[in-house]
Amino acid sequence: MRDSIAIAYKMASISQDAYGNSKEKRQQVDIITSKITNCWVKCYLINRDYGELIVAFKGTTFSNLMEWLSNFSALPVGDSLKVHEGCVHEGFLIAFNSVKDRIEKALNKNLDTVQDIYFTGHSRGGAIAVLAADYFKKRGYPVKCVYTFGSPQVGDVKFSRQYMVPHFRYEYGRDIVPFLPDPSWGIVYRHTGELRYMDQEGSLTKRDKRCGEAQRLAKISDRDFANWEESFKENLRDHKIDKYVEAIEKNLIFSRVDVYRNEFLNYHFPQDYLFPPEEEGLVPAKPIRPPKDFPPAEAPILIDEQDDKIVSNCQVNRDNCLVLV
Repeated sequence: MRDSIAIAYKMASISQDAYGNSKEKRQQVDIITSKITNCWVKCYLINRDYGELIVAFKGTTFSNLMEWLSNFSALPVGDSLKVHEGCVHEGFLIAFNSVKDRIEKALNKNLDTVQDIYFTGHSRGGAIAVLAADYFKKRGYPVKCVYTFGSPQVGDVKFSRQYMVPHFRYEYGRDIVPFLPDPSWGIVYRHTGELRYMDQEGSLTKRDKRCGEAQRLAKISDRDFANWEESFKENLRDHKIDKYVEAIEKNLIFSRVDVYRNEFLNYHFPQDYLFPPEEEGLVPAKPIRPPKDFPPAEAPILIDEQDDKIVSNCQVNRDNCLVLV
């Protein structure tokens, strides 16, 4: 499946709505909640037109995410259900298992009208969405893909390699959460899916062209001691879902302008009328000239019809083409 900036914007907006700040009334099929170690796990099932069902997991604040990560073992654990290959973070697995059965029940109620199921989430919600998409894909549900925004890493190398769900992983600016859990915690985690990196100017690339992930992490972590507090605040600001929505919306607008320009304006220039594009199956036209027996004109005159004033004289050149003089 190919990524679509329009779908990414829709998923980011729904992930934003999961925080309870919805600007649009959506038809919600079900809302599922679970409380684990004083932290709520909330999942929204949203029924959209065109046979789609979107499962959105609510994210969390940076401080709550760090508490969540530290409350459980940093070492990935195996899945007792033997669904996820490899090992995954214990906290994310417990969170998903706490709502899994109720999500499955809600999905079963809507399978008759649903052709594609999307999973999405921001921050911790994105990590849970990765596990949910993997689980339900292997259970035979019509999982289309998963979109995550500022999601931490979920599992080890084996889990990443076996992950078969199309996953588009968006990261923004100096957001440090995608680099968590940190390798210094005792194990190497590995992201799943394809990276879509957006810098603070909103430029979207499939990776950070200025440097690799290791260099970008070093750049984010390397703070001037005198300005460490402001740098840390910048990292927190870049993790907010609002930043992701704004950056993706900017790319969506630019993409639509490019489509309009490519589809319409490219054929507006004079040469396109005299020499139509060959790839469309049209024969390039020759310049329009009068027939050979066309009587030559000595001095045609162009007249402005509004005030009957002579604008310019013109003449016929040796190719019998009318030109201004």
